[in-house]
Amino acid sequence: VGGIVDFAEKELGITADDIAIYVLAWKLKAETPASISAEEWRKGMADLGCKTVADLKKRLDSLRSEIVVKTNFTDFYKWIFRWSKEQRTAKFIKKDAAVDLWQMLIPRIPSITWIHTNDWLQFMTEKYTTKTITEDLWQQLLVWITTPNSSDLSKYDDSAAWPAAIDQFVQWVA
Repeated sequence: VGGIVDFAEKELGITADDIAIYVLAWKLKAETPASISAEEWRKGMADLGCKTVADLKKRLDSLRSEIVVKTNFTDFYKWIFRWSKEQRTAKFIKKDAAVDLWQMLIPRIPSITWIHTNDWLQFMTEKYTTKTITEDLWQQLLVWITTPNSSDLSKYDDSAAWPAAIDQFVQWVA
């Protein structure tokens, strides 16, 4: 995320762990991790109604609140996976990157408090041996977390078509 983070820290006064950096890249429709093309910048700034960096700095709080709306969050969640791939044609992201993103994103899912976030992150870090996360697992995790009763693992239906990693997680926690 280098270039964007450097810009955000120097020009916007925010740190690398501020969700606003990622929401900004999403709103600018950035396609390449860690960078924003001149065209993405011009068009995105116009779409945001910002003429200067000072204007953008004033919009940081509203950028953060963009993902409070469930449909926006879902779109953002899907985008950040695609944006985080090392190669555009890849079907996965590195597990370490996914864990970092989940740590930032899961607590921000609108209207949901999933009590197993720390368990999921620990499972992914310590027990899940695959080094990459597929887009299917990425997307299905959000679907599962936002399913009613997902925090009550005693109600988990292991015959449903969830990715194997979710099945393994439920068995590990139980």
